Amino acid sequence: MLPFLPGIILALRDGLGDTLKGKVAGNILLIQEASNRLAGKAEYFHLDRLHKISRCVERAAAANYLEVAGSLLDDLTSITQTYINSLQQCSKDFTDKGRRA
Repeated sequence: MLPFLPGIILALRDGLGDTLKGKVAGNILLIQEASNRLAGKAEYFHLDRLHKISRCVERAAAANYLEVAGSLLDDLTSITQTYINSLQQCSKDFTDKGRRA
């Protein structure tokens, strides 16, 4: 999994950015699509908390509940940032360890 970390981090950043763009623009379809992408990546890499909250946001957006989706985006943002920070630290530790070897 370690060689995939930069790609995972980029995908999470892009997905989060798109959900937030959708919130600002009031574009429920963008929120739904971006949270679906996030959920797919999270499920594939077993990021369970992110998968669950992404699916919640996606369902709220699919039901056209912009207010609910918007309020869930705060949690989605927090959880996504936590995973991004953790994955960046893993990547840094892996890179630093490789340099020492």
